[in-house]
Amino acid sequence: MLLLLRKDLFILRYYFLLVLLYVYLFGFLLFNNTSFIFVAALSAIMLMTISANLDSKNKSMIVIASLPVSSKSIVQAKYAAVLLFALIGIFVSVLVYILNSLIVGREMAYASSYVPIILLIIACYASLYYPIYYWLGFRASQVVSIITVSIPLVFIVTLSSAITDILSFSAAVNAAFLAASCLLLIVSYRLSIFFLERKGLA
Repeated sequence: MLLLLRKDLFILRYYFLLVLLYVYLFGFLLFNNTSFIFVAALSAIMLMTISANLDSKNKSMIVIASLPVSSKSIVQAKYAAVLLFALIGIFVSVLVYILNSLIVGREMAYASSYVPIILLIIACYASLYYPIYYWLGFRASQVVSIITVSIPLVFIVTLSSAITDILSFSAAVNAAFLAASCLLLIVSYRLSIFFLERKGLA
């Protein structure tokens, strides 16, 4: 699993620059009250989508099929990457917050309570993306997942002026968001293994 995770990070090495351009766009040029959420959630989503796209273009599954690697290990690596990309997204968004506050000199809406909703957005995307990816392929998973993740993001952008009040959830609600994220990823993980084993690696 670790080798497959390293493979994903290796093929993404140049595409992190694309993510940085996106971070600069939404974290600084198009700065607003939703920047923290956009930078964190969509950075992770971009990395997931680019990784799957590169796998599809490079026919990586055909190469992996020739190796002594199980379907379970392949799926585990993808979901480990989801958690890693989420951490990267949150780290980058905190960095953007610090730069905006200390260097640029403008306030940016930020609270630790935003993290559960960020993780929920990422989990919603991944939980649909990977099962559909292993079942129907890259294009189908991309279309369905983009539509799904657009719903909460449109809601956040529409109400960006009051975002600090809207996302001030109680500890119980935040815990529910985290529990929902874990449940979605677990169910999605099981479905991904099922579809990959049914379809085969090649």
